[in-house]
Formats: sequence, C-alpha cells, structure tokens
Amino acid sequence: MEEAKANNRTIHSIKSYKFEIPFYQRAYSWRKQDIEKLISDINGKEGHYLGNIVVKKNDDKFIVIDGQQRLTTIYIIFMALGVKEKPFELSYEIDSSDGEKLKNFNVNERKYVNRQILDAILFASNNEILCKDSFEKNINSAIFTMTIIPETVKATEYFELVNTKSIQLENHQALKARFLSNIKDNYADVARKWDMISNMDEKYKDQILERNQADLPIEPKTIRELLESDFNGKEEKQTETNSDAKSLVKFPVFLLLVLKVFVAKNGLNVDSENKVDPKNKIIIDKDKLLGEFEKVFREKTNLHYEFIAFLESMRKKFDEFVYRDDEMKNKILLNLQRLFYYTSEYDKPEFIAALLAFLDKNSLDACNDKNTQKVIEFLEQLDNELAKSALKKNESRKIVETINDVIGKIYKGESLETPVLEKIDSKFLDTGTAVPHYWFYRLEYLLWRDFNSLSACDTCADDIKKVFPKFNRDEYLIKSQDTVEHMWATNLQENNKALDDFGNLALIRKDFNSSLSDYDFGEKLKMIKESPSSSIKMLIFYASQKGYDKDIIGRLGDEMKKILFQGITNDPL
Repeated sequence: MEEAKANNRTIHSIKSYKFEIPFYQRAYSWRKQDIEKLISDINGKEGHYLGNIVVKKNDDKFIVIDGQQRLTTIYIIFMALGVKEKPFELSYEIDSSDGEKLKNFNVNERKYVNRQILDAILFASNNEILCKDSFEKNINSAIFTMTIIPETVKATEYFELVNTKSIQLENHQALKARFLSNIKDNYADVARKWDMISNMDEKYKDQILERNQADLPIEPKTIRELLESDFNGKEEKQTETNSDAKSLVKFPVFLLLVLKVFVAKNGLNVDSENKVDPKNKIIIDKDKLLGEFEKVFREKTNLHYEFIAFLESMRKKFDEFVYRDDEMKNKILLNLQRLFYYTSEYDKPEFIAALLAFLDKNSLDACNDKNTQKVIEFLEQLDNELAKSALKKNESRKIVETINDVIGKIYKGESLETPVLEKIDSKFLDTGTAVPHYWFYRLEYLLWRDFNSLSACDTCADDIKKVFPKFNRDEYLIKSQDTVEHMWATNLQENNKALDDFGNLALIRKDFNSSLSDYDFGEKLKMIKESPSSSIKMLIFYASQKGYDKDIIGRLGDEMKKILFQGITNDPL
C-alpha cells in the first residue's frame, strides 16, 4: 500500500492552496475558549506548531480529512485581522455558498448557514491580541505538518481511521461517514439533514426555520454591537438549554432506538455473531453503535436512504411527544414519562422505542389534546405490561424483552394487553429498603394522577391540602429519588414486620431522609410541611397528624397495594 507523505508548511507558504471540507465532516464547532487558546498560543512565539493536518489531493484541491476545525479557525482569524489577502481558499462540499460568504464576508449581512462560524468571527474580531503589531507576523510563521494520503486510499475510511485513533471522532460521526459513502445522490442534503438531526438539544423544526431564515437581510450593526447582542446572548440561551430542557437521550442512543423500531417495522433479519433471538434484535448501548448498525446494513446498502427518511420522521415525532422540562404542557404525559425515565437503565430509556413505534404506526405527528390522550393510554398500558413481567416471578422488570414484544405487536396489529394476573405474592413489598424503587415510582404516579379522588386510610385529598398547604398537585413533578425512608420507627423497632411493611415506606431523596432521622412524629411533620413535594405516599401517612401502630401501618400498606396493582391483577394481596 502506498504510504502517506508528510511535510511541514507555514501558513504563509500555502496562500495558493485550495482546501475543501468534505460532506462527511462534522460542522464547525469551536467555542470561544478554543479560539481564545489558539490565538494565545500563536501570539506566544514565532513558528508556533499547529499540529498535523491530513488531506487528500483531488485535482487542484486538498480534501480535508483531519484538521478542518483548525483550518477554519485560522481562516476566521485572518478575517478578523482585516487582511484582504486570505491565507488560503476554503470551501464546503455540503454548503458551497458558505465558502463564498466567508470569502466575501460583510458583518452587516451575516448570511451564514453555520451560525457557529459567524459567532467565531464576531468573537475573534474583538480579541485584543489581534491588535498587536506582532500577531500577523506570528500567525504567518505558524507551522503545521501536512500529510497527503495516496489517491488509492478511500477518504471516508481514512477519515474514520484517523479520527478514531486520535479519539476525535465519536461513533455516530463515524457512522455518518459510513452512511454517506453509500449515498449516491444528494449526499450533501443528506449530510446537512444528519447534522441537524444529531443536534438533540435544539428542536429539529427550529433548526430548519433558522436555516431558512439565514439569508434574510438584517439591520446593519457594528462588530461590537453584534458581539454584545448576539454572541453573549447565544451563550445565555445555551446555558438555559443545557439545564432541564435538554433532550432525554444523546444522539447515539436515539440512533439505536430508531434502528430498533426500523428493524421491527420492516421485519428485517438481523445478522448476529451470537445468533440472538429476533425479538432482541438491537441492543441499546452507545458503545456498540457501529456494530449494531453493521448487523442491519452489512449487505443492505439500498436501505440507507430509507433509514435516513425514517430517522427524520422519528426525530420530528420525538420532539413533539418526548418531554423536555417546562415545555410539555400536559402534566399527565410529563409525569408518566418521568416514571419511565427514572426507572430505566442509565441512559437507556427503552420506552422511547416503544413510544416511537406507536407514534409511527398510528401516524401521530402533532401533540394536540386528542393525540396526547392516545399516547397517555398507550404508555399506561405499557407500564402495566412491564409491571406484569416483574410480578410473574417477583423479579426485576424484563424491560427489553417486554418492550421488544410490544413493538412487534404494534407492527403486527395485535393486541398489546396481556391477561391480568390471577394471583400474585405481594410480600416482596414488605422488605424495607430492599423493595425495588420502581414500585414506589409507579405508586407515586397513580396517587398523583387520581389525587382529587384519593381515599386511603380515612385520608382524602382535602385532608392532605389542609395539613400541607404548600403542596400543589398541579405543580407536582415526579423527581429522581434515591433512598427508602422508614416513615415511623418509634415503637416499631422490636416488630420488623411493622417496621418494614410497605405502609411504612416511602421513596425520597437521601439528603431529606437524613434530615428526618431520629426526630419524633411532630418534628418530622413540621419538616415535611416545609418540603411537601418528595412523596405523596408520605403525605398520606402524615396527614392524620397522629402516631401510628402496626395495625394502622398494615392497613395503609394493603390499601397502597390495591392502588399499585390496579389493572394488572385480580388478587393484589
């Protein structure tokens, strides 16, 4: 195999070079701190080393395989310097107009598809270091190694190899390169679409709208005005987005969830070294992303276009129906999804795959009242099935198996509901801190949903409101809790049955649990009144403002079990 050739070059020596950013590359993504560091490093001395840049020669152009972030930033710095003669030519295979916009940049127009490039220009333009007389000399003398790979080597494969080895390329970015190498037509549009879909913390339709508005004229502004109003404003917006409104899943997990649905919808046979049962086709594990896609697309290149279209459709439905805090108006759907999310394996909320399949099969696109109610009914049914799967043998829920089975039934048009269980043994709920947290979350959702008609142990909703005036059912959200609290321990230490009875247990935050320990009933009640949002089950327990004995606790436990097992068994006790 022909070897790659590497030579050192200065920025000054490549003014005639034409660089092109190919379709499989990531979008420009450097932030303020990245630009600031590069400017500072260049300013430090003449001949600063910029690292290695990997390219492939194509006629009179150099296709950039590795180093596009640095090259683009260097180009941006020259723009900020106001140098008429640019350091080299730079173009983009996906958005060819971006190259022209960079070449003929006018701060008063801001016609950029990639907003990050604009923000970088605005930030660099206000950097004080660039005003130093020595800086232009230093940047022209900066050195990098330019490695040119042989023409016989496929650029996409080399791109994946280089980036993977240097830990610069994530699995989903390597997958993008593989996919696009199988796209024969309109690959630039597909690559652009992929990039927008992959930005999970910004809604897909908003990205499309922003792109469509990119070329609209705006009021002229100075560099400083733009910096103050645009760049800083964007930073504030990003801070907000990265809080509670962020996506429930990262893009690699979303890809796998969609792949699972895609395989089920199309009845695809999955190749597997382990000859896995078809019902367990796709494993939701971001570290296995490339391998899971390889199972499906190894010899089925004709499916790439179809999958991209399906991925886009699923992303639109995801944005409509999968919750983002403070954005979902329907509180029942919000708390129901929180129940699923907090009882899923970390970063693997399989319920989303079942939900996407349901949305797809029923052609639900808009989150209106009618569609929302359908989704609520489906998710409640799904939760019932997951509860049944655990109760059959008193073991952990078989989440993957149950959800795979549900997805299969959705596309086959079969009934999703299995028969109710005739008899169960509920003693596993009377085991203190050993009780699986899922059952507390499920009970909490049901108590909240039916709060206004609540009646348990001679306590109703009005009693709770009276004792806990700070509790607001309409603002209540199921939260992540991590420890089981023994609500009443006094006089129960010698009776483990009463101490560990389900009627005496609540799931709350560990720090709140610690603050309640060793206090008597009255003191605990005062503290809970100040923070009544941890557990509705706990509020029911304390609402009588009386002490408890083992008989009352046993009765409360039985009544909670009846609520907990409604719809899934004929014999809850």
